Amino acid sequence: MTKVAELRHNATTNKWEASYAGQVFLKSTSKDYVVDKIVNQISEKAKKLGITDYVEVGAAPAGAKREVNPELQFSIDERFDILTDFVTMVAKRNVPSAVITGSGGLGKTHTVLAALAAAGLKNIDDLEVGAVMDEALQESTFLMVKGFSTAKALYRTLYENQNRVIVFDDCDSIQKDADAVNILKAALDSYESRTISWNSESPFGKEDALPRSFKFYGGVVFISNLPMYKVPQALISRCLAADVSMTREEIIQRMTTIVKAGEFLPAVDMEVKLECLEYLAEVSKLPEVQALNLRSLIKTVNIRLSVPSNWKRRALYSLLNDR
Repeated sequence: MTKVAELRHNATTNKWEASYAGQVFLKSTSKDYVVDKIVNQISEKAKKLGITDYVEVGAAPAGAKREVNPELQFSIDERFDILTDFVTMVAKRNVPSAVITGSGGLGKTHTVLAALAAAGLKNIDDLEVGAVMDEALQESTFLMVKGFSTAKALYRTLYENQNRVIVFDDCDSIQKDADAVNILKAALDSYESRTISWNSESPFGKEDALPRSFKFYGGVVFISNLPMYKVPQALISRCLAADVSMTREEIIQRMTTIVKAGEFLPAVDMEVKLECLEYLAEVSKLPEVQALNLRSLIKTVNIRLSVPSNWKRRALYSLLNDR
């Protein structure tokens, strides 16, 4: 039996919400994003509930046209341009922080790093061993933190990089730790200097040499693979936020922009890359294809170059098994 979700617009939050049996299981500011997740069976919650279709509640009568204000529409390429501007503002200390959200594998991290480099900041990992870490050097560099982090490790990182831009990439575990969220709230706040405190009854050991509070003057860019509505509102409200969640059509559009820019797989002929991208656009309409990102294109290009006689069948098989 086909299960159908109800799709309605929440005027209070300005989000489209998909619900079943009265429970909201998916929401976004983009209607197309929610529909895409349901119809193409990308949403894990929709799949678990057995939902394969939707009906729009409160929709306009058949034949009627709903007016859309073009000023409120932002293409995926424009949203990536905005992302770049927000990160540049953090790098130049015009604002203290930014949060970037959206599916992984579609260029968020690359765009952030490119913006920081264009603003004149260097990755601390690229410095010579033994470089003196004075305040001036901190202000001209950034630190990349990836993966799992505890609240205490987060506190230490902020303390040791008080004047540096810190990029937290794919550190979604932080959002599940109440202590870490409170520390991050202080770091993301809109003030030039922010006081970050550790008020736990469990003190630091002597070997830690960490104060109970300190002033943080650095910048923070928090990159999450989660959609924006899943990031704690207390974090979103404190900084500039850019969401680059995409529908299947927007994913193909964004990959086209990246490919035509010339930096993606530079050793491969443009004709081959566009041929593979055209094939991905074709099979992306299949709900059985779960994952679709730049890694999908790289794999398809590699198959196209390695097995030119029957590459489409091999590529499709790979895509069907990708998650």
